Amino acid sequence: RLLHPIWSPILCFDYYFSLGPTSNKFIKKRMSKTLKKIIKTQISTKDAFKIKKNEKYKNNLKCLIIDFHSLSDENWYSSGRSVLGNWQTNYKFYFNILCCAKKYPNVSFLIKSKNYLWLKIDYLKVLVKDLNKQKNIKILTDKKKWTPDYSIKYSDFAISRYSSLSDEMFYLNKPILISNDHGYPGGVFNFGNKILVNNLNQLENKIKLIQKNYNSYNNSLDRVRRRLFYYNIKKNSVKNLLTILDNKLNIK
Repeated sequence: RLLHPIWSPILCFDYYFSLGPTSNKFIKKRMSKTLKKIIKTQISTKDAFKIKKNEKYKNNLKCLIIDFHSLSDENWYSSGRSVLGNWQTNYKFYFNILCCAKKYPNVSFLIKSKNYLWLKIDYLKVLVKDLNKQKNIKILTDKKKWTPDYSIKYSDFAISRYSSLSDEMFYLNKPILISNDHGYPGGVFNFGNKILVNNLNQLENKIKLIQKNYNSYNNSLDRVRRRLFYYNIKKNSVKNLLTILDNKLNIK
């Protein structure tokens, strides 16, 4: 995942796990003085989900909504200072989802949140009521049921504020649409105009194209997948590599 440097202090390591050529390039450029080794890895196999949508099913798509974290009412000052996590930006994202749900009643919109503090924020109070009234919107507050893995498997495509969960869904051969808030993540990596969304009109048009021909739209994103991720690296799944690391460190 591409992280903006202002999010945390610079961390320098000897070894890095790299999920794809783009990450590889960034690591070599930024960490050339301390870098000892890059280990190429992958999440799973690209064919983890074989997607086949027929004409009948395309009007019943399930869209996973992946949001950004929210701050509580008590943290109003921090919210105002946050570029990406402020209430206004979150409001715009949820409002656009509501508009899409009204325009595409045959699509189920499933909101998977980093946290659910936004449901109790006064600034979003009226919007939350409208979201709950919309029949094809479901807020996934049951975290035990709606794990990240289950949410990805259950859904057909995603609308996301940039997240590692959207990266994983994209890797596992499902299309994603990323909200390009305040120029992020588009300013860090050009995902292309079929993934990045800059306004409501673009979002609605992309959903229409996904509905029209799911497979064609998804296949058109493979060029971006190849730039972002490695595939078919023998035994180099994250799980296998971490297990090897644990064994070397005698961690049980």
